Amino acid sequence: MLNKSRKKLISILIGVIFICSNLFNPFSVIADDQTPVLDAPSSPSYTNTVLRLGGYDRFGTAIAVADYGWTNATYAILAPAGNQNMVDALASSSLSKAIDGPVLLTAKDSLTPETLAELKKLGVKNVYIVSGTAVISEMIEFQLAEEGIATLRLGGKDRYETAVNIAKELHKISPFNEVVIANGHSSADAISIGAIAATKQIPILLVNQDTIPTSVSDFLASMSIETSYVIGGTAVVSDAVKNRIPNAERVGGRDRFDTNRKVLEKFKNVLFGGILFFANGNDSNLIDALAGAPMVAKYHGGIVLSNKDEVPFLTKQLIETDLPVKNLGVLGGTAVMSDLDVQHLLYKTPTLDSVQNGAFGIKEKGAILQNITINGSVILGADGQTLRNATVNGTVFIDPGVTGSARLEN
Repeated sequence: MLNKSRKKLISILIGVIFICSNLFNPFSVIADDQTPVLDAPSSPSYTNTVLRLGGYDRFGTAIAVADYGWTNATYAILAPAGNQNMVDALASSSLSKAIDGPVLLTAKDSLTPETLAELKKLGVKNVYIVSGTAVISEMIEFQLAEEGIATLRLGGKDRYETAVNIAKELHKISPFNEVVIANGHSSADAISIGAIAATKQIPILLVNQDTIPTSVSDFLASMSIETSYVIGGTAVVSDAVKNRIPNAERVGGRDRFDTNRKVLEKFKNVLFGGILFFANGNDSNLIDALAGAPMVAKYHGGIVLSNKDEVPFLTKQLIETDLPVKNLGVLGGTAVMSDLDVQHLLYKTPTLDSVQNGAFGIKEKGAILQNITINGSVILGADGQTLRNATVNGTVFIDPGVTGSARLEN
């Protein structure tokens, strides 16, 4: 079950061994005795429930995320709660990770009592405001000053300049030589990469489909950028724009869900914390996911875009065969995102069937799993485990702990 204590258990994968990378390259051995065996005490798999972080509204969801990710924080970020300006919050994901503080939401002229209470509870002393006064007015600064909280406004004249200002502040704290490029009017792509960008401590810069704003081009020209990750297909960032970006590499699919899958696949080695949070990928509901990226980044996880009731098939296939997922969560309330399909992606415990489908997690010390075919991934997640005489049509992840070991035999 995902809870506060589980955070301490999300350890770095000491040896991530890719036994096979797809369904057409299985690791296969033959044993004389083909009886499937799991020699371990009966117990549940890694995750028995899906954690939901959601509130009564978008303000409440951001507070729930902050409560889960932080018990105290000196810094926080205030971002606009409106759908039209959510990209400001997404561009601030990496800064949030760098300052180790949450992203909370505000209306234009006043903080909700609950948001102000959250700032006080966490002990926040400094707040970054990541929008201009047309979106978050000076009234917010006055309200915070009355509570003894200092503010620094990073908002520019538009969303593009705001993202540049955020990147400049990030560079002061954590210098970088890579950037993410996303369409300034396609929040879904920024959500797809937000947690990963935060983990890598690189900024998200915004462009239009066919043009690069001057503030962005000037900033890029002033930096020594080794890699620029262009997120999305040509319908959101054209090749003409990509070709003007330094050392650009496109990560994009046929739609936002396919782009999300390709982002997760491209950066799967960043996701070694084994945590994925699912968010509704449709425009009217993206706001519930925007505060989640820096929290997910704290645990080296990723955000999965989904429809309300169904996770895209190819995304499910990637998760079951190629990602070391120990814990699953949902961002937003049940009216926004169902967890029924997500439940099917929880790790299973092997049975005595000779062929089994899905992702399997073994967490008992000294367990032996043998004489079995698994169409999915396997995590060996405790000391002294053995995988013997097995065909794994997916990936084997070995995470025995810092001082532990595991065996792959025959």
